[in-house]
Amino acid sequence: MPEVLPPGTPRDEWLDYRRTRVGGSDIGSIAGLTPFVGSSVIDVWRRKRTGEQIPDTPPMRHGREQEPLVAAEFAEITGLDPVVTGTWAHPNRPRHIASPDRLIDDDSGLEIKVTSERNLPAWTGDQDDLPQYYVAQVQWCMYVTGRPTWWLAARIHGHELMTHLIHRDDDLIAYYVSIADQFLDDLDTGTVPATVWRPNDVQAVHSLFPGDPTATHVEATEETMALVSRRVRLDEQIACLTAERDAVTARIKSAMGDAYELTGYDGETIATWRAHSRSRIDTARLRRDHPDLAEEYMIESSTRPFTISGR
Repeated sequence: MPEVLPPGTPRDEWLDYRRTRVGGSDIGSIAGLTPFVGSSVIDVWRRKRTGEQIPDTPPMRHGREQEPLVAAEFAEITGLDPVVTGTWAHPNRPRHIASPDRLIDDDSGLEIKVTSERNLPAWTGDQDDLPQYYVAQVQWCMYVTGRPTWWLAARIHGHELMTHLIHRDDDLIAYYVSIADQFLDDLDTGTVPATVWRPNDVQAVHSLFPGDPTATHVEATEETMALVSRRVRLDEQIACLTAERDAVTARIKSAMGDAYELTGYDGETIATWRAHSRSRIDTARLRRDHPDLAEEYMIESSTRPFTISGR
């Protein structure tokens, strides 16, 4: 299990190396486990294809700064000796890599997380409650390095260090290996990965295909035609529900009359209907009377509306 990049490798060089490979922080997204915006499998695929990187945010920098402090606290609590290491590659699949936070001389490793208090319940229960995208990450680290166990340690401000020892799950690893291989095939061929289409993936598609004026049409497959039919039925259902909602809303407003607040039997507010006034710029008049000024403050934006023809 070779160490392919040593500790202290410049960040730009490390990021460039990861671009054509699957690492521990990728596998949760590839498996559809990571809930964060910008972390879907399509987002990961697009960044690796284009070389775009996630911005280095203050929370990310704070996590890196806290890492040696958490490692020292972990050592004090457990009596183990976590040591800094570099990036590793699997001996049989060199494009499967891992960058462990620490390795431990008892043939385990350590993954460190610095997170907020709102995530406390996930760390104070049993291992089934742990964020599964982190569990996927440590399973991947065990697979790449060949180790049987791995520690997860979470620093949550104002609380004792949370630690969990995760045991290797070869069935789970086999699944991660298979989807990682498929992801790399998609990466090499430029094929957009299959996905369960969560809301995050929808946003990723908008970024992936902003629109090319030279691309005129594509012929629908049988699957796409079925999706179009499904979309039409959903639109019809939404229209019916929207009309019903609007009728119900109108009846509630009629019951309220001029009152701005509707209360329940206990006096608790259950709905409000307040009148508001607002001012806006008359853009048509501004363009007519002061065209140069209007042009100076004009902001160009682009959209790509989606419509289904003849429906």
